[in-house]
Amino acid sequence: MDFKLFMNSVEENLSLIKTEEELRNWIRNYARSIPEEERGSFLEQIQIRKSRSHKEILQELTDWCAKIEEGEITLSCSGYEEYGESWWDRDWVTEYEDPMGIGAQLKCYYEEAEQAVYDRDYESAGQMYWSLGVLNITADDVYGGEPAELGNLSAGSCWGCLHGKRNPLRISVSCWRLPWRGRGKRRSR
Repeated sequence: MDFKLFMNSVEENLSLIKTEEELRNWIRNYARSIPEEERGSFLEQIQIRKSRSHKEILQELTDWCAKIEEGEITLSCSGYEEYGESWWDRDWVTEYEDPMGIGAQLKCYYEEAEQAVYDRDYESAGQMYWSLGVLNITADDVYGGEPAELGNLSAGSCWGCLHGKRNPLRISVSCWRLPWRGRGKRRSR
């Protein structure tokens, strides 16, 4: 179903709910029908969060980016030589870990920037995307080697340790997509 059609249908159905008590009853009935494995996700979605302005989130993001630039928050890495079929067929492999949760925090801030776009606060969204795009992330060698500068995300770098897994660095241009991915139509000239 098309998103716009879906949202129009949702709005029509919500307009039928006249009182807060009807809404509470509907939520209770819906909650009873949720399968056990999806209940945790439902509870996360229904929790009331303290509303913060985009400016407050931008300030928090700026402080977090400063800590990364100063090296207070880093990735960790370790490297080893991997041999192929012959001695001449060797390669240096570097694996990265994210013990400080940089990947999860990046995902959160990109979602906040996307929300700022949806709320039409383009100035804050632009500053958030810029701050994240020029962010230089450092990985400290767990064996005491020199720290590795991974560069910034505008170059398209992405690592496989977003969820705490130990994976080699992967390069992917489409790692962080902008919020307008496929939602609008291009004008033809």
